Amino acid sequence: MRLETKDKSVPRDVLLYDEARLKNLMDTYGHETEIKVNIETSATLYEIRTAIRFWTDGQRSHRTSDRIWQLCKGVRQGMYELEDGELVNA
Repeated sequence: MRLETKDKSVPRDVLLYDEARLKNLMDTYGHETEIKVNIETSATLYEIRTAIRFWTDGQRSHRTSDRIWQLCKGVRQGMYELEDGELVNA
């Protein structure tokens, strides 16, 4: 589903670290490329791919970011949280 203009804007940290929001976007648009095409965000495809794989219990690979993977893990473990759309220490 390709739109002529970006559907909406989602802050980078919200897109990557809010599991429910990311899964909702996946249900709406599909894989990372379609999310990037349809959503205005500063997150890169590489970062979005990593977050999707992390939150869907996918496998790490050479196509995932170690930094993003570790931050997602920290969110899951309660070390970080989203505050006003930004990732902060819990």
